[in-house]
Amino acid sequence: MNVNTDASLASEEDKAMMLEEGYSVFVAGTATKGMDSKSFSWGFTTNTLYANCKGEVGGIEREGIAIPSGGTDEVELTIHGDHFFYDDLQSPNAKLRFNAIANADLDKDGNIALEELARIQLINIPAAEGPYGTGNASGVNNLAQYISKLSQTVGHYRGEGECTSSSVK
Repeated sequence: MNVNTDASLASEEDKAMMLEEGYSVFVAGTATKGMDSKSFSWGFTTNTLYANCKGEVGGIEREGIAIPSGGTDEVELTIHGDHFFYDDLQSPNAKLRFNAIANADLDKDGNIALEELARIQLINIPAAEGPYGTGNASGVNNLAQYISKLSQTVGHYRGEGECTSSSVK
């Protein structure tokens, strides 16, 4: 599966739209598997705190940022858009899935809306297209809730470094 998104910085119009809608994360693109392509444009109002970040510096795993007196430190923050297609909220072995999300295009217009994803209950996804693991996350019953929860996992630290993420009210 290929996921294509525009890597350019957000336009002033995008920023204004996100502020107006209260989005903390907005993603739009096209996902393709074989001959099947689906577009998506999803905004999330999740408020996420990333803490206890760890990542490699010179081959050594380090937590946080260490700035020496009078010095500097560089930190690479990355967004992993592929997380929106993971089949598990917590497993380090999550796989990319496409079929259940593609099949949510109920009106067959080639665009997958969050409203369509909300109609797909996780327990009704055929075994061949799932399963979707929710771990200890509560209140995650449909694909829209599931992908909203995934939106809180896209942030990474120092490339592939990890942080713990939690919802902030």
